[in-house]
Amino acid sequence: MCALYHNQEKGGNNNLCERYEELGWSGVKKVYVGVCRLTLEIPESHSLKEKRRRVRSIIDRLRIRHRLSVAETGFQDTWQTAEIGISAVSGDSTLARKLIEAAIEYVETEALDVSIIEEDTDVIDLS
Repeated sequence: MCALYHNQEKGGNNNLCERYEELGWSGVKKVYVGVCRLTLEIPESHSLKEKRRRVRSIIDRLRIRHRLSVAETGFQDTWQTAEIGISAVSGDSTLARKLIEAAIEYVETEALDVSIIEEDTDVIDLS
């Protein structure tokens, strides 16, 4: 029985459930979201324009090289501090955690003249 899309008591969609079962997708699948918030210090930045250029470069590289969702989430009006949020979705919690760890390692090793002040990481089970 298609637990995700079919509920007899609520008049679920039988056709959709039958199709999912034909494809072998019976039951609920696991979904994990790896999330991370990094607070960055950019001591060599002397203007908002310079800071935004450096942060944009980090965000773009994380998106392209690591295929992650990344956004600047805080400290937009300070010259030498930035906060970015990173997320990864996977069917495996270990993979979600490894993707986030790879992003942190990239920022630590490849993003020159930027240091991580604070790091908050978690993997959320959405199943």
